[in-house]
Amino acid sequence: MKRIYLSCIMILISCISSAAAEMIPALSLENGANRVALSLYNRTIADLSAVSASVEQTGLPSWLSIQCGSDAVYIPGGSSARGKLLLVFTVKDAPSGAEASVPLAIRDADGTSWTYTIPVKIGGAAPLETALIGNYPNPFNPSTAISYSLKESGRATLFIYNALGQKVRTLVDGPRAAGKYTARWDGKDETGKKVSSGVYYYRLIIGKFIQTKKMVMVE
Repeated sequence: MKRIYLSCIMILISCISSAAAEMIPALSLENGANRVALSLYNRTIADLSAVSASVEQTGLPSWLSIQCGSDAVYIPGGSSARGKLLLVFTVKDAPSGAEASVPLAIRDADGTSWTYTIPVKIGGAAPLETALIGNYPNPFNPSTAISYSLKESGRATLFIYNALGQKVRTLVDGPRAAGKYTARWDGKDETGKKVSSGVYYYRLIIGKFIQTKKMVMVE
């Protein structure tokens, strides 16, 4: 069952519009769904109606997605909002210590907008280890996905060998940032020819780290 993490951010709305962005203290997130409540305070003298929040998804890292609630709030001049705006920050397979900046926009019924930057960091993620996690499915036909992870940045190579120890295919060969990865093997050799059924081995090499596992291709 996913853990739901709830946090609250206080946002001050002033006379300054979207021309100037305000920085909010960093928000610590955990892997899974994180419910964040926006508590708004209106510093202006005018009442603000139908105030809502939105996030520009373009540019967010692949491990982060954000869903904004459909509710809007009313904020009297010089007072707190009557209610809170809820956002759900969903974190999936984030590297330990990962950080990002989230562009948040607050708008009222008249179209006036205020922009903010929410720094986020992964505080509850389990530290990554350099490992050859495994492949799925196994046995397989016609393809299988091989998962591996890097604790820190480095050059990674992932080779496929047959039962005789002959190299069949190079799946990965190059630098990788810390994180989790998946490489798919389509059951073909370097020339694009389909290999025969049988036992095959895949080997991950990252610096001094070397690990090999077995898989079986079936008819």
